[in-house]
Amino acid sequence: MFKVTVTHRDDNTKETEVISGFDAPDLKSVFMKIRKQIIKMEDDGKQNYWCMKGNIIVIFWDGENNRDYTTWKIKEIAGE
Repeated sequence: MFKVTVTHRDDNTKETEVISGFDAPDLKSVFMKIRKQIIKMEDDGKQNYWCMKGNIIVIFWDGENNRDYTTWKIKEIAGE
């Protein structure tokens, strides 16, 4: 089982806000959900710039405003 926390960071204001989170049974489900969320952000007009840091963080930022980004932190929940 995996727990994912989604945060939004605006470096202009230096504020980070937890905007959502979700649980998933496996990594495939985690990345499918992240993919759907990135597609929605693209549909809302954000550029498609993203990277993966290790195997625990996915970062998506707006190409028009690279100080505005969303982060998914992935944590495996032991014993489930």
